[in-house]
Amino acid sequence: MSAFLGPIHYWLYNKIKLQEDLVDAVVVLAQEEGITELSDTLAMKYGKFDRSPLETIIDEGNIHGWLQDKVSRAEYRLAEGVTTLLNKDANVLGRLEAIFYEAGEEKASELLQQEDLSLLVVYKAISDSLLDGMPCDRAVALVKQEEDEIVWQTVHCVHEHYWNEVEGNVENYYKLRAAYLSGFAHALGLKFEVLGERTFAIKKG
Repeated sequence: MSAFLGPIHYWLYNKIKLQEDLVDAVVVLAQEEGITELSDTLAMKYGKFDRSPLETIIDEGNIHGWLQDKVSRAEYRLAEGVTTLLNKDANVLGRLEAIFYEAGEEKASELLQQEDLSLLVVYKAISDSLLDGMPCDRAVALVKQEEDEIVWQTVHCVHEHYWNEVEGNVENYYKLRAAYLSGFAHALGLKFEVLGERTFAIKKG
């Protein structure tokens, strides 16, 4: 590990990689729907994502700026990819939701071998997987923590301006995020609920 890199940088890079995996799945669906140029369009506008080990590609003279750039590119790619698909056929939203649901299930399955599966552990795993800007953005806040229920809120949406810039609707992002979290919860025998605008819960039972 580089002397300049710490766990938080790898943590954020892993979240970026997970979102880029979702972008790849969106591109595959687009190809199935006849939008064969989406991959090239995203690469031309936002570059190709390099999955090399972080320490081999990061600009150690500008770590924060490098990571912020990768966060932004991941956000643009997802927003434009999804919006392009939905502009062609709004009915494809259900297939997108299924992709995100399955991705949530797959990610949550990594927790099944853990002895401690408290809701706080589950919430941390969710926070470790979903991209919500830079750590300094403090976009999400835990508002309730009980043994059988965890509630959190998006206090600052870091996604909307990306969707606006590609003439998309950020509500589609939150629908896909809800599908991901539903799959995540289902894999662990839990329930995910949308309690209100940008307020969410994971519950036992």
